[in-house]
Formats: sequence, structure tokens, C-alpha cells
Amino acid sequence: MKTRRRTLVKVLALAMGVFAAGSAFGATYTLRAAATPLTLPDGVTQIPMWGFALVSYDLGAGPVAGDNVVRVPGPRLTVPAGQALTVDIINELPEAVSIVIPGQALPLALGATAPSVARNADGRIRSFVHEAPAAVGGVAGPAVSYLWPTIDPGTYLYHSGSHPAVQVQMGLYGAVTKNALEATATTPAEAYAGVPFDAEALLIYSEIDPALHAAVADLTYGTPAYPSTIDYKPKYFLVNGAVADSTSAAATVAPANRLLLRFVNAGLKEHAPQVLGSYVSAVAEDGKPYTYARQHAALLLAAGKALDAVLVPAAPGTYPIFDGRFYRSNLPAVQGASYAFVSVATP
Repeated sequence: MKTRRRTLVKVLALAMGVFAAGSAFGATYTLRAAATPLTLPDGVTQIPMWGFALVSYDLGAGPVAGDNVVRVPGPRLTVPAGQALTVDIINELPEAVSIVIPGQALPLALGATAPSVARNADGRIRSFVHEAPAAVGGVAGPAVSYLWPTIDPGTYLYHSGSHPAVQVQMGLYGAVTKNALEATATTPAEAYAGVPFDAEALLIYSEIDPALHAAVADLTYGTPAYPSTIDYKPKYFLVNGAVADSTSAAATVAPANRLLLRFVNAGLKEHAPQVLGSYVSAVAEDGKPYTYARQHAALLLAAGKALDAVLVPAAPGTYPIFDGRFYRSNLPAVQGASYAFVSVATP
């Protein structure tokens, strides 16, 4: 009798898993992958990019239309506390694309109980997960679903899992965030258990090698003219998609407020964000909270890494956050290293 009960429980559990993997659940986003030009600060030069557009989303209250504008970085995917995540991708690009979230389990396909990979005809892996096929004649196929039954609280990079050396550089990336607790009328949100915050700022670092982008656009990538990314040499450096010195505040807070800084590196170079005028307390790395917060004046952000830090400004003023690697975009209009800043004002 006990053996039969155990067998029945296992069958029911498997059936529930198949049901969950075969239907939309939790936060749901529909993204469109397409090409878009990026105009540099000189107002003339344009870089061919690929990016994601937010077609629609549903956080549990019914579907809401997005602006459907292709951007780099792609839209931030916010997952409410306690929810799972579904991302549906409509691919208008000439290559197959996919999506992964480093630090989380590989996503499931619709109806699948285990993740899969995509391979070339010779057996080599082309993608870490199943793919949204390339558009045919510029026409996208049906949306392809990517399902995460669980998402841990934290800050994460998401990017294409197909040919990532090229597709991430082309712009197929963004950030996923999930809080341990959402804010209420009487209590602040918590990024992780025991890590409350009053406001937040998301800073995504990346770079552009214009030669690589041109090779992808004119179909010479993979030829002797531009055989691979081994000679990757970025000339432009971005913060939240802007190739310029920052002219607007990443966040505006009051003195003594706890500002959660979410740092994400979508580039292939390491970056070193530094906050002038204050220390920050690093609280998590790649969505994994530290046992004890670490006080720093500067942080090291390796390629593909995400870091969470809390800034508690003591006085009103401007707190610049600049890249300690001192990368400078090759443009006369950009006179210094890329940076952002936090504005602190007395309410």
C-alpha cells in the first residue's frame, strides 16, 4: 500500500510539473528581437545593433501593452516576489536567438520537463537552450516560450544564449530583477531577506566594437575580413545604452535613504564602478547574498557579472559613479570616462 501511495505521489508530481511547464505562469513578458540603429553623440555616426522590444507583459493583473520599441539594453524584466517567469520571444532577426539568465537554471521549452540545447549539423552546440528560429524573408515565426518555474531574488543579466560572443555584443541583453519582499504602506521593499531599500538604480555597462557590428550587418562576420571576436576592440563604452557622459541622475533620493545600486556588466571587458563621496555596502553577487555586507569605495564588475550594493548618502549633493577602468569613448563629444550620478536632495 505504501509503495502504491509513493508511486501515485510521484506520478502526480510529474503531472503537475508537465502542466506548469506547458502553460503560462507567474510574470509573463513578450519580447520582440529586431535590428535597430544606435546614433552616437556626434549625431551622425550610426552603429547597427540588435535589441529587444517589450511587446506586452502580465504581472498577474492581466496583459498590458508595452511600447514595442527596440532598445539596447532590452527592457528590464521585473518578477514580483514569489512568482515564476515566462518570456515569449518573437524573432525578426536573420539568425536564431534565445534567452538565458546566468545564475538561474536553464529555461524550459513549452511542454518540456527538462532544458535542451540547439546544435549545428556537425553536432556542435550552437545555443545553450532551444531557439526562436530566424525570420524568413523578414517575417518572424510564432513566439517561442522560455519558462523558469522558480527565480531566486536578486539582480541578473539576461542575454541571448545563441552565439553569445556575437549576439550579446550586438545588443541582445538586459536585466532581470526580483525582490525578496515588495514594499507595503508601512515597510520598505527587501532586495534580499534582511536587506531593505528605499529607492533603486539600475546601471548596465557594455561596449561596442564598431568593426564587429559592421561585419554582422554586411554579412562578412565569419569570413577572412572578420573571422571571429578574438580581435574584439571596443571603441565606445555605454552606461544604460548611452555612449556619453551622464547628463541625468540615475536616481534622486533624500539623505539617509537606502539606495540599492544594481550593477550589471553586459560587456566583454571588466568595469570598476566607484562612488565618489561615500562608501557603498556590497550585499550580493550574481543574485547570491553575502553573509555579511562588504564596505567598498570601488567594485570590480567582471564580464557577465551582477553586483548589488547599498548607498546611504549622509548629506545632500551629487554623488558621481564613474568607471575606475577609465575607458573613454572615441568621440570628441565625450570628454571623460563614462559615468552616472546620484542626486541627493533634502525633501
